[in-house]
Amino acid sequence: MRNAVAAAARRAAPPPLLPPVRLSRSPCYPHQVFLPLQPYPGHRPPALLTAYANAGLPAAASRLFDEMPARDAVAWNARPGTAAYAFRGMATARFAPTAATLCTMALRPGCCVENSRSFMDAFLILGRIELNGIALTCALTACSATANLMYSMLVQCKAVRHGSTSQTILCNALIDMYAKCGRTMAARIVFDQMVCRNVVSWSSMIDAYSCHGHGEAALGLFKRMKKVAPVVLPNEVTFLAVLSACGQSGLVDEGGAMLHLMKRQYGINPGPEHYACFIDLLGRAGQNDEAWYLYCSFIITRSELSGSICVAMLNACKANMDVLRGNKVALHLLEVDPENPGSHVLISNFHAVARQWSESDEPRRIILDKGSLGVQLIDFNSWY
Repeated sequence: MRNAVAAAARRAAPPPLLPPVRLSRSPCYPHQVFLPLQPYPGHRPPALLTAYANAGLPAAASRLFDEMPARDAVAWNARPGTAAYAFRGMATARFAPTAATLCTMALRPGCCVENSRSFMDAFLILGRIELNGIALTCALTACSATANLMYSMLVQCKAVRHGSTSQTILCNALIDMYAKCGRTMAARIVFDQMVCRNVVSWSSMIDAYSCHGHGEAALGLFKRMKKVAPVVLPNEVTFLAVLSACGQSGLVDEGGAMLHLMKRQYGINPGPEHYACFIDLLGRAGQNDEAWYLYCSFIITRSELSGSICVAMLNACKANMDVLRGNKVALHLLEVDPENPGSHVLISNFHAVARQWSESDEPRRIILDKGSLGVQLIDFNSWY
């Protein structure tokens, strides 16, 4: 009886939408997948294009795009490549670029790493597209990734003419852009002129001061933020920005007070990043004993010991030439994060500063044996 029910269920089950295909990262994979998809109604080649592009397979996505019998605007938006190429291709195919096109191109991984000519061609399209606040925000995000102040100001002018400067999400992008371009005063002007500020607005402005060493200004803005509570309450990112600002300016007492405040008043448990930031603050201030005392509290419970805490403690030992403790932290870092090439580079540099040449060579040999990408040996004491 049970076998009969199972057989009936198998007969009633619908056929699979896709034939079983063995995944591969080879360039021929799109051809193998795309052709079996043809008989199935309702398939979405643009979705496959997006999947390949996000997976870091531009060649596979390009081949799939070239073999499509018909290409619509969605397919052009999903095609990998530079924004300028997509705009020219859409114009040739008589598809008008839209705000969605700009959003797709701006947020695509690697899109911002273009030559200046392609970047300029892409932003010339701004004058011929009916944009909305989200598209302008995406354009600002692309400019922020390259710290391109000139094009960012062009986007801001477009936003002013469009009447979108009152949108909170756009103003937050402007604050982030000006901060990355080193224009903290311009970021503060945008912040002060905002009609509605959320926690992202406050955190972005505090982080802007933090990144440029204005610790007192960051603390002053945080005190002002506390006055608008409970309309806007700080979160974990806000306190991380404040702690970073204290570390950049050597404000040890204020940093310790913030670490206690976030748990006592706001009920936010400090995470590994917060403790790592405070350990880095103590190390910069030359208080390595206090940093070591805090670090030892995590050694007892290894479950809470993270790579960021070990890195902060190792940097503190390196700055204060505490070789004995640094050697212990290096062993802990290898236990917590052994597969990260950055950990081996940091340990090697620490041993080199301590003139422990044999210990410094070992992490370098491990990285070169593993063939880690993005790490290149330059000379005996430096890495890229």
